[in-house]
Amino acid sequence: VQAAAAESVTTYKAYSNAGILSSAKVFYIPVFKNMPNDTTSNTDNDSNNTNSTTVSGLTLTKRTTTSLSYKWNSVSGATKYYIHITNVSRGTTFDKTVTSNSATLNGLTEGNNYAVKVRAYTSSGWQPYSDTKTKHTLPAQVTGLKRTARTATTISLSWNKVYGAGGYYIYKYVNGKYTLLKDVSGGSTTSVKVTGFSAGAQYRLCVAAYVSDGTKSRGARSSRVLGVTRPYKVANLTLSCPSSTQIKSSWKKNSAGVTGYQICYSRDSKFKNVVALKSITSASTVSYVGKNFTTGITYYIKVRAYVTVGKTNYYGEWSDVSSIKCK
Repeated sequence: VQAAAAESVTTYKAYSNAGILSSAKVFYIPVFKNMPNDTTSNTDNDSNNTNSTTVSGLTLTKRTTTSLSYKWNSVSGATKYYIHITNVSRGTTFDKTVTSNSATLNGLTEGNNYAVKVRAYTSSGWQPYSDTKTKHTLPAQVTGLKRTARTATTISLSWNKVYGAGGYYIYKYVNGKYTLLKDVSGGSTTSVKVTGFSAGAQYRLCVAAYVSDGTKSRGARSSRVLGVTRPYKVANLTLSCPSSTQIKSSWKKNSAGVTGYQICYSRDSKFKNVVALKSITSASTVSYVGKNFTTGITYYIKVRAYVTVGKTNYYGEWSDVSSIKCK
């Protein structure tokens, strides 16, 4: 044991005058395992407080857009509980007192983040606070959903941003069931291209915002929008002239997602001078003979497939252009 030099000299002289230095002395100093390096540190905080009157087991049991419900372990002898709530999103606070070990906090704001802690009141007064739990209310329903683009296998969507959202779920709706297609992380992302669709097919799509605070919890799904993919591009277009005024067009049949085909005839390669537009209403028809063309004129021809949903035709990409001159 060390002490200041002056104090050591004084102690030595006192022991010598008392005649006790001639006999051996043994000092026992207890040493404990895992002692903290700084024994003066404050351990009275939420995570380390083991006082039996401290509320424990604070757990979120339900949430809506305007409420959060909690439960916790009862404290022996407690006659009431004081709940302190901080709206982390807006920097405001409020309190609530209850007599049971559960409570629903109503009148909250959708998509906001709330920090909650609870303490018990016993015969000795108010006890220490529980651990703090920070959770969001559910976000608002997504609005403004619309389809912005499509290909044979993709559909692009956009929607309005939802306050407090940690991300968005994209769903398809088929026969009364929702299937999750994509998780769009980040609340500021309000558009997406969804892949993996079949060509020439129709899909009902919707979006739901979610909050993320340990678990992901979604709000209500948006209204559904119709998304129709395009048929595949027509391939292998070939041309021939059965006569001096006829042009036969043939192409490869699309494998699926086709109601019919459309043929476009023009006297220039830029299709600024279109002379005829013919619709083929059968998916199985893969050739057509056009009549009444002018002998000696070069015609440029292209074909595309279409699928009909309701009363609307959705067209695929035009084929490569072919040309022919009938003689």
